[in-house]
This record gives sequence, C-alpha cells and structure tokens, in this order.
Amino acid sequence: MTEEAARAFSRASGEFGYELTGGAAAAYEAAEAALGDREVVDGWSTGEMAPVFAAKTVEPDEELETAFFTRTDDEMKVADREVRRVERADRRSKKSVWVTVGVWVAIVTVVIGAIAFAWLSGFGYPTQEMAVKGLLDAHRTGKTVASFWVAVPSADVTKEMSNLPPGFSSYSLDGTTRSAKTSTVDVTIVLDKGAPLAYKISLLREGVGWKVNGVTNDWRSTGGGS
Repeated sequence: MTEEAARAFSRASGEFGYELTGGAAAAYEAAEAALGDREVVDGWSTGEMAPVFAAKTVEPDEELETAFFTRTDDEMKVADREVRRVERADRRSKKSVWVTVGVWVAIVTVVIGAIAFAWLSGFGYPTQEMAVKGLLDAHRTGKTVASFWVAVPSADVTKEMSNLPPGFSSYSLDGTTRSAKTSTVDVTIVLDKGAPLAYKISLLREGVGWKVNGVTNDWRSTGGGS
C-alpha cells in the first residue's frame, strides 16, 4: 500500500500542515522513492488534492468594505473630518449664492422703492424750478420759450405768455406745490416801476421731468395788482 501511504503523508504535510520528522519523514521519502515518477492529470500529480474552490476575485465594492473594516481609529477620524469639511464647504457655497441673490433683490427693491417715492413726491429732472426759471429768463431776454412748454399749439403758448409783463428787472420763486403728475410754482416778478406782481405757473410731468402748461395772475397776493 505504498501509494496510499505516500498520499496520506502528502495530505498530512501539504493539506493539514503536519511537519514530518524522524521515522515518519523517512517512511514518506521511502514511499516516494518507491513510487518514482507519478502520472500527472490536469496539472496535478496522482495523490494530490486539487483545490475545491477557485481563488475568489475581490470586487471593488468588497475592497472598499474590507478597507473600511480594517481602518484604524485614527484613519476613520481623519476620513470623518474630511467628509465634514467637504459638507461644510458645500453648505457655505450654497449659502453664499443665496446671500448674493438676497443682496441683489434687496438693492433692486430699494432702488425701485426710491424711484416710486420720488415719482409720487413730484421730483423729476428737469425740476419744476428749472423749467420755470428757463421760461422766465427766455421771456425776459426775448428768446423763444416753446421748449419749456408741454406740447400745445403755439397760439396757446402766446396767449398764456401774454399774462406776463413784457419786461421786468427780476423775479423770485416763492414756493412749489408738488404731486405725482401736476405741480405749481409761485412766482413774484419785480417790475422796473410799480408794485411786484404775483403769478402761479402750473406744470405737467412730461417723461421724468416737468414742463409749463399755464400762467395765471395771483391777484390775491398783490392786493389787486396794477
């Protein structure tokens, strides 16, 4: 039973890791020598045990799981800190975007609110005072005044301007009553001779500014005028 003995010795040392010493080692060598060259089948010598299971291929996910379970506490702390750092950076980035959007919305809201307030309060450019001064300066020096009036026929402009004296030494603006679409400027005209004359010059909003649309005597302010 030399072949069975050699196979048993081979299994004991190869499969079970038993170290053959003394008589056992000598018997194994004698059995091997007696058998000589053995037949090889499919890469395995007769009497050897082929592996029952093929080597297992480790998939990437399994490698990650293995790496996770083999990490030290320090390595896990470092990894956790890195994950938290990335999450904080992502939150800051999203927060920064929303803060920027909020700031711009607030700025636009303030600007629109300021424009609406100025409009409703009667402010514009040119202002009511600028329009009236331009009209009076042009009239006193004999220049055309059409550019200071709203779009009305020239005959109407001539008729309204006839309410003003043809010449005067100076004038003053005494006050402005404003609203979103109409305004009135009180004017006192100082003549070369005689008592000062008071007028009310009415204006309409045209675009973002103001233009004249009427000139009337304010007899109440002059005690009947002259």
